[in-house]
Amino acid sequence: YRLTEIEIMFTTFHAGYCKILAEAFHYRQTRRGGLPYTSHTNAVCSIASDIFSAHSSKLAIPNGLDLIKCVAHLHDAMEDSGIASSVLSAMLDIKIKDIGFVDRVIKNLLLLTHDDSTPYDLYISDILNSAYEDPIALIVKLADMKHNMECCMSELKAGPNPKSAKQLEKYSRNYNLLAEEFHALTK
Repeated sequence: YRLTEIEIMFTTFHAGYCKILAEAFHYRQTRRGGLPYTSHTNAVCSIASDIFSAHSSKLAIPNGLDLIKCVAHLHDAMEDSGIASSVLSAMLDIKIKDIGFVDRVIKNLLLLTHDDSTPYDLYISDILNSAYEDPIALIVKLADMKHNMECCMSELKAGPNPKSAKQLEKYSRNYNLLAEEFHALTK
């Protein structure tokens, strides 16, 4: 599947707008290493785009790259900035006039938002269970975990860090579950 010029133009517009929103929602937030939080959302967007592009012919999702980029940029917005899905939806509706597209972005963001009252295994299970209907959340979560694992490994290279070691183990275990499902989905 090859993108048309129109799809490329919309992908750039929608993803750019979502990137700007992510920068606003994560303003002054930092990652553990002191980097701006959006260094993570940008990395997740890049990794998720690569995953999708490598498998786009098997997934055949209309506007797939656009959806991936939007969801990846905003994947932590509700969880880490506290913005309500209804407010985020209204903000997306202002610039993105395709209601079905916005609804799909919000649906995937809700799947990716972990509520502390939900056990983490159940949260991962919900993402896995949604993958055959819509694999966007699965792809973005794979990218999120991959980047988080890279950050943990980098911290561990700098010296012993029990918190990073524990997180790396959790991310690795769940990444393998998600990757297994993604592999089955793209066979």
